[in-house]
Amino acid sequence: MRSSQVAMTLSRVLLLALMALAPVALGRLQPWETLALLLTVSVSVFLWVVVARRRLHLLQNPADYLLWAGLLLCVAACWRSVSLYESLLALALMLSGLLVFALARQALAEDFWRRLGWYCLVAGAAAAGLWGLREYLAQAHLAGQTSWRAFGSFYNPNCLGGYLALLLPVPIALVLGAQTRSRTPAPPAASPGKRKRQPEPEPEPAPRYPEIIFASATLILGLGLLVTGSKGGLLAALVGVLLFALLGAGRDTRMGRLLRWASLGVVLAAILAALFFPPIHNRLVTAFSSQQSSSSFRVWTWKAALHMVAARPLLGFGPGTFSRALPAYALAGYTRQAHQTPLQLASENGIPATALFLGGIAATLWILGRRAGRCELAPRLLVGAAVGAAVGFWVHNLVDYTFYLAAFQVGFWGVLGLAMTESAADSPAEQEAPVSSATAWSVAVVSVLLTLAAGIGLASEINLAAGRELARMGATGLARQRLERVLPLNAYRWAELSRLEERDAQAGDPQSLQRALDLRRHAAALQPTEPSHWLSLGRLQLDANDLKAAEETYRHCLELQPTSTIALAALAETLDRQGKHEEALATYRRLADLYDTPVRTAQAVEFFIDESYVFAWLALGRDAAEHGDYRRTAQEAQKAIETADAYLNAQKGFQEVLGMAGQYDPQRLEKVQRAAEEAHELQDSARSKQSARP
Repeated sequence: MRSSQVAMTLSRVLLLALMALAPVALGRLQPWETLALLLTVSVSVFLWVVVARRRLHLLQNPADYLLWAGLLLCVAACWRSVSLYESLLALALMLSGLLVFALARQALAEDFWRRLGWYCLVAGAAAAGLWGLREYLAQAHLAGQTSWRAFGSFYNPNCLGGYLALLLPVPIALVLGAQTRSRTPAPPAASPGKRKRQPEPEPEPAPRYPEIIFASATLILGLGLLVTGSKGGLLAALVGVLLFALLGAGRDTRMGRLLRWASLGVVLAAILAALFFPPIHNRLVTAFSSQQSSSSFRVWTWKAALHMVAARPLLGFGPGTFSRALPAYALAGYTRQAHQTPLQLASENGIPATALFLGGIAATLWILGRRAGRCELAPRLLVGAAVGAAVGFWVHNLVDYTFYLAAFQVGFWGVLGLAMTESAADSPAEQEAPVSSATAWSVAVVSVLLTLAAGIGLASEINLAAGRELARMGATGLARQRLERVLPLNAYRWAELSRLEERDAQAGDPQSLQRALDLRRHAAALQPTEPSHWLSLGRLQLDANDLKAAEETYRHCLELQPTSTIALAALAETLDRQGKHEEALATYRRLADLYDTPVRTAQAVEFFIDESYVFAWLALGRDAAEHGDYRRTAQEAQKAIETADAYLNAQKGFQEVLGMAGQYDPQRLEKVQRAAEEAHELQDSARSKQSARP
């Protein structure tokens, strides 16, 4: 019995630790985060079911059947995945979220543990909010960048804003729920003998420490949300708070009226922040200016995602493979996510799986809404906060992708799981009979397999990260040892090994070039729709002076991504080297024609400068000079100069960030610099010849 109690406690502690630490540790959109989450959840399930022999109900109501049926269809979607490893990671993420949901309902069913669950969620969000506030203060007051958008512990400011918006209703509910506590009675005074009875003193009010703590957390989350400058996060917070005000208390009660007035105050505060607070004010102002590409970029990406859904409506391209399948349908600049989660889920998993999964979430929220009206005030406040938070979360995911971060899988499903327990009328799960031996053995096998898979995958990702860092430092031998320990199913193992062989080939080893080609072909076989592998393969074929093979590779790359400016520039250069000058010039014109399209004007990152246009305008300028059109020569050369200068300045300004991401290429910079110098010479020559004309 004692070992059972210890296992139950350990399982709960692991889950509570996840809730508290997820927003500060699992918000970077890295594969290892998903594996770490699955590892922790699998161990927690093993302790709860196998060691403690307690039940873990995965199918308690019709909504659960929809959720798990949707997940099973996502598994089926792996059959035609364009990147199997990434599909397995996406499935691990979704599975982890559903297991967090089940554990929160069972392991935290007792009042004490359930309260700790709410507190850990709020504490984690407050820590992330403080991280963002500290970053903003450092940039605003030390560096003078008052418009800085805080990233905090997340992948980008929108993700930090989304997490703070998700949890914002919870501390408000805890503050209001603390008001329902009964007053603490004073101890009775002793009255010896027949002494006259003294009147009993008035009961002393309970300490206000909980209200102070949760009010402070609310303030931290609200201010942290504002310094992210996230428009979607602010909208999600407003929706969440307003819905909480409707569900958190009855219409004709004093608390209900208080909530409605408070929600109006929140709306007013949001309007004032939009008018006067620099991060969110600047974002809202630029949303309506001609310089802002964020909104138009999203619209073009959604159109591309709709084309993807139409291409594979039943099973999609495979879970987690949006970025691999998008290039063939892309209408705007590069992106890893669709910035619209339902569309991305449909494009990856197909319409049936998406409908079942989202239907399960909607059914869960409907159940909570029905239960809220039957709860007492304090639980009703928390259930209303959970429904508001969940709806706000999906409002945000109509314009962003926070569902795909491991931290949100813990926060979102943790909130729903605690709310289901908070509103449940039945007894806690611990009072149920222990599970049967057959169930325990089945769960043991599954949880052990999941734990081993997550552990092996996590070790593989650590080796991949270490190999990349060692390669960046020049320790080629050590980097190769680490990379050879990466799972063979991971395409980036072969891509990184190919880069190492390419580096050795540049140092004079003739055999390394062929090995680099073979390794890159292996990476392309694992991710056949990923253009970057084919671009690298074409570059290696150029190094091997196999111009015909390089031409075929670049043409295949353009079949995968017709709007790839890099592939167009590389193909034109390859054709030029083969003496196919007219065909090369036509390819350069095709590239230049993309300049005024959403491919350039609608970028996810506004400061991104595509240097490929430099080579197109330089070639067009040379052609104009050969035909004696010096005016057009000067114009084309000027475009090349301006784009080259913008690219070089951006690369230098973001050198540290680009270097950390492995995107800083000194050789590419030298090539663009030489092209800029040639453009200057071409422009000067054209102007002198034009002025020399009578």
